[in-house]
Amino acid sequence: MEFNANTIDIIMDDLNISALDAGKKIVLDFHRGVVDKTPVDKGRAKNSWNIRAGKPDKSVPPIGKYGHPKTPTVNYTKLVPIYCTSSLSYMPALEDEHSKQGSHMVKRTINEITQQLPR
Repeated sequence: MEFNANTIDIIMDDLNISALDAGKKIVLDFHRGVVDKTPVDKGRAKNSWNIRAGKPDKSVPPIGKYGHPKTPTVNYTKLVPIYCTSSLSYMPALEDEHSKQGSHMVKRTINEITQQLPR
């Protein structure tokens, strides 16, 4: 399912919140879902997920050992495209079953979020 203006309207009506707050909820739920599902070796992949308004954040954490990432703050005051991305070169391989710890982080998270939407 694509998240678009219609999706936001459904969530707004269901939760009685503004479009801005609905967008923030979706992106934070998505971020939490993909981070929780991302396999861990040294924590770099989990810590590579970024949220940014307006354009994708293409930053990549340096090689190293990481703890669990903090939940990002979503601070924007107008409706703009919001991106939740990971720019690690091996993230597509993790998504496509190249880890014994799990895969399809994005696909499973999108399915979970869409199943919570009112029908």
